[in-house]
Amino acid sequence: MKTVLVVDDEADIRELVAKMLRYGGFDVLEAESGARASDVYAANRVDVMVTDVVMAGETGRELGERLQHASPDLKVLYISGCPGARHDQQTERTAFLPKPFTIAELVGSISELLAR
Repeated sequence: MKTVLVVDDEADIRELVAKMLRYGGFDVLEAESGARASDVYAANRVDVMVTDVVMAGETGRELGERLQHASPDLKVLYISGCPGARHDQQTERTAFLPKPFTIAELVGSISELLAR
């Protein structure tokens, strides 16, 4: 089973995304900030990180780039409901999913990212 780290500074959103992913068959870890995500990532095997683009403190983009620099195999799915917060530079290791999304869209995006 693949492990997903969900990072969002809004508890309700983070918990909803985590619940959707558990329903989709993933093991899920959660973090409320970039600093906490770093600690969780260091202590666990993580296949994909799902992070909000816009967060207080370290942004999701900054977090994703920092963790991928240290761990090139990490895949990152950026999510955001803010206009203009798109992550247009999708690569083999990154993807973007706009909020709101369905369970099928979320699980499909992660599955596609893992298949790259």
